[in-house]
Amino acid sequence: MDRNNSTWLKDGISGLHAELADFNNDGYKDVTFISATAARGANEVRRLFIYDPLSDQLRFITNSMNYPNLRYNPKLKCIDGFRVYGGSSTDFLRLQGDSLFMFATVDLGEGVVVTTYDADPKGQVIHQDATYEGGYIRFDNYSPLEVLEGDW
Repeated sequence: MDRNNSTWLKDGISGLHAELADFNNDGYKDVTFISATAARGANEVRRLFIYDPLSDQLRFITNSMNYPNLRYNPKLKCIDGFRVYGGSSTDFLRLQGDSLFMFATVDLGEGVVVTTYDADPKGQVIHQDATYEGGYIRFDNYSPLEVLEGDW
């Protein structure tokens, strides 16, 4: 990527729908562009570019398309994504260099499973409840488990 210049393939289903928001809580607006949609439109896949004020450039976050429906989570001071499939998952993410690192996820399918991650890619299940009934619920916190209220 040149200074503020990037090229990639995009589906023809929707426009770019650029959005400006502060994804790393540094006071500067970052930008996302729609690059694809999935799950019949429920998963909005975006490319995330973080503004770097030192270089006055946008830094592409290379794996941002792996996490649909990105937003900044002010409660945990992180980024979270929300995946819809036969169930749903809320992924809690940290910026590390030019990538997102998932440090926790809440999976809703047949019950709820909360997993945290560090260097071990298998993760550690910290909470499981087979009786939890949900559906397509986005969470604001994973420990304690808290549902995101309002629009997401």
